[in-house]
Amino acid sequence: MFAPLEIDGERIAAARATTGPFDGRGHNLIPLRTITTILGDGNHPNIRRQLGGNAAAFVPLGFLLPLHHPRFRSGRAAVTAGFLASLLVEVLQVAGDVAYGYPWKAFDVDDLILNTAGAAIGWALWWGGAALVGGRDAVD
Repeated sequence: MFAPLEIDGERIAAARATTGPFDGRGHNLIPLRTITTILGDGNHPNIRRQLGGNAAAFVPLGFLLPLHHPRFRSGRAAVTAGFLASLLVEVLQVAGDVAYGYPWKAFDVDDLILNTAGAAIGWALWWGGAALVGGRDAVD
């Protein structure tokens, strides 16, 4: 999911030599391609990490935004914020590819879908919890 930026020049040069130059390949722009590929292979080693991890990473955002700021108490606002935060991560991954000159991390539209779903789950947890403790307007 999130990987540290590579700053060791020798490692960058070695990666460029083994992977070739950045040419834009390896990015997934087709919705549900990665998800269906992973689900289609029931023994995929990364099924929990790829699908569950991407969604789980944004659950706290969807939960904490409405908890701390009334503007995000609308499901649309909280989920949109989750989508935009996920889009920023994906764009930064492509920027890393371009900056390094080799494929560092791939843009995957399915990550956007899963991250946004995680934000929606977080918001739904906040919404349900707020209803239990006295109404959503009372939660500040």
